Amino acid sequence: MLGDALTALTGVSSGKPAVPSTGQANHLSSLSKLPTAIPIYDAARDSGTLVVSNLPPAAEGESYHLWVSTKIGEQPIYVGGLPESSASGADSFDFSLGSTMVLPSGFILTKDPQDTPAAPSEANIVLQGPPSPAH
Repeated sequence: MLGDALTALTGVSSGKPAVPSTGQANHLSSLSKLPTAIPIYDAARDSGTLVVSNLPPAAEGESYHLWVSTKIGEQPIYVGGLPESSASGADSFDFSLGSTMVLPSGFILTKDPQDTPAAPSEANIVLQGPPSPAH
């Protein structure tokens, strides 16, 4: 699943090693510096992992918070705060939604004051996926 998610993110197939053209290499290099997050969730076990890359450190007194959406238009469910990370590249965080009956349709990563996460809004959303459908 992670390989498929990375392929979708970068556009490079994991089947054979690809040698990107100079333009593709520059594009992939610029993409590799952007913050990304890939959630992997097993609903049968209520076990998930969020793999984040290039997430800048939160400012003092702030932290990142994970939310999941279950249906378009419904209020996202707060999952919890991400622990501070000292990794400079990719890091992963395990999470649980508290029920095997919850099927997430997307995720939202917000940056808020450490102990007071606010509902996701344009002011605090750092990453969101999958992209919202065009209206």
